[in-house]
Amino acid sequence: ENVAVDVGAQFIHGKEKNILYEICEQLNCISDDSNNMENGVLVILSDGTELDSEIMQKAKLVWDDIAEEAQAKFGDTTIPAHYSLADYLQKHLKERLSSSLSCSDNIIDGLIDYFSSIELIENGCLSLSDLSLI
Repeated sequence: ENVAVDVGAQFIHGKEKNILYEICEQLNCISDDSNNMENGVLVILSDGTELDSEIMQKAKLVWDDIAEEAQAKFGDTTIPAHYSLADYLQKHLKERLSSSLSCSDNIIDGLIDYFSSIELIENGCLSLSDLSLI
């Protein structure tokens, strides 16, 4: 009860004696493979509603712009040597998402966590602070 569970981009394998299936079934958050997810991401909010796919698409565009800007900073000797991707994201991402989307701070924070997690996985690191922009 009252616990957030992030199952990521996973499939539920098996219905019988599968606690995850039972929980998802109770929460009505099971989507079959035939659902057309435009961007490959289905976001189910804590109240059981789906996040509008248009919001996710706009958030992805903002993320892509920010990531491209951060990449352009690589090798820039005018920024401090300890300036990391985490620093850059902290400074720019929330502000940009907030101005581009009409969502609550909780949803914005969830989107930031989502994009940050993807970046961690793609870079094989434990913290975005480990990724220097120099």
